[in-house]
Amino acid sequence: NRLLPDVYIYTDHFTGPESGLSPGFGLSLVAETTTGCLLSADAAAERATLPEELGEQGSRLLCEEISRGGCVDTVSQPLALLLMALGPEDVSRLRIGKLTPYSIAMLRCMR
Repeated sequence: NRLLPDVYIYTDHFTGPESGLSPGFGLSLVAETTTGCLLSADAAAERATLPEELGEQGSRLLCEEISRGGCVDTVSQPLALLLMALGPEDVSRLRIGKLTPYSIAMLRCMR
């Protein structure tokens, strides 16, 4: 790729018994920032979903994760906040983007 020399694509393809006889397919995308943070997005196909549509959906989700900023993606936010709450006070720092509704609910329960 001439325009983006630091984009790497890896594929992992399984069918039949190797895939657990799964009838569908999915996509996992991971982006690494220049500081080493990993942001991810997952998409799974539903019935009558074309692979191209799933690719667009997955890439849109990854772009949303990147635009939110921070070093923790939305799926990992609640776990990171919980681990910070369990540790000693004034020891942990974390940069996250906009809080998800699930993270907000968890913080309310912890209070």
